[in-house]
Amino acid sequence: MRILINVSNLVKGGALQVATSFIQELPRLGNNHDYYVVGKKAFLNSLRISDFPKNQFTFLMVQPSSIPFGLKMARQLAKHELEVKPDIVFSVFGPTYWKPKTLHVAGYAIPHYLYKESPFFRKIKFGKKMDILIKETVHKFLFKNNVDYYITETTDVANRLSRFLGVDRSNVFTVSNSYHQVFDDARNCDKFGFIRNDHRFKLLTVSSYYQHKNLDIIKQIIDLNLLSTDTVFVLTLDPSDFEKHFEGYNDQIINVGPTPINEVPCLYEVCDAMFLPTLLECFSASYPEAMISGLPILTSQLSFAESICGNAALYFDPMNPNDIIKTIKRLLNSPLLYKELQAKGENQLDKFETSTSRAIAYLEIIEKVHAAS
Repeated sequence: MRILINVSNLVKGGALQVATSFIQELPRLGNNHDYYVVGKKAFLNSLRISDFPKNQFTFLMVQPSSIPFGLKMARQLAKHELEVKPDIVFSVFGPTYWKPKTLHVAGYAIPHYLYKESPFFRKIKFGKKMDILIKETVHKFLFKNNVDYYITETTDVANRLSRFLGVDRSNVFTVSNSYHQVFDDARNCDKFGFIRNDHRFKLLTVSSYYQHKNLDIIKQIIDLNLLSTDTVFVLTLDPSDFEKHFEGYNDQIINVGPTPINEVPCLYEVCDAMFLPTLLECFSASYPEAMISGLPILTSQLSFAESICGNAALYFDPMNPNDIIKTIKRLLNSPLLYKELQAKGENQLDKFETSTSRAIAYLEIIEKVHAAS
């Protein structure tokens, strides 16, 4: 089967990591498919194309589009499809402004349109709400018009997406996300030795500064002055974002800056718990990353988090700094609870895919819908 893998619309973050992981797993799976990977130059360069079998993999480049709505890129994708004549197209995550002439499977990972009950929408200003509404209208049309089958990362998202798009639930599949395969590798964590040597209780948040991540709540927690000075938050923000949003909080926040994925396991290794006050997610890799690293999870009591973590987390009201402090203290004051959460996290990992099983699951769906078409 000729499979065109479209990653042209991915820029950064977890979606790009999933795409990279999937493509890197394909040579190890031993099947006879021909793969045509379409992406931007920076993404293709990151793959080390020389490592892929030339008789099975072809890499095609698209140029970023300055024309509104990605029309230039859509024309490039249509041209590549005409040349390749694939049996099926897999866009690792949508939406795409291009409608393939053949069967199209796309991943979905935009929580803003599915979790309207989130307190995020009470927090943002009117202009931001209107911006999201406009994008929602456009993206809903693109997903419904340009895609035949969908892949989500949790059952909860699958159910909500089916209702949101008004598509048959049988056309929406679920393949769980997971931690990156670098967490299975041996590593040298000397770079973060200064954090290991800090004897305070370290709460780690691996994230860029996005409004829905709700990181500003950390300042409210610190301002209440109810946590012991033996507690410190560890962030991975761009220095400019940290200076803009957290100036004056250096005593109780350590910011290590953006961290390459191969160094992220070391951050978990030198910290004591994972803290994620997020207001919107389809899936956060931080949850399985914490579990594989043996860190207890403290996170928002919202349905997307509970559907991923189950009983392997302590939950709090993400808009209530007093409740968050109470939850942190509960963990701090109970070594037994700490060990229980570690064990539950290890058990919860069995519900997630590995990088390899996720790639196999993607291919099984692609093969299944192609055979049925």
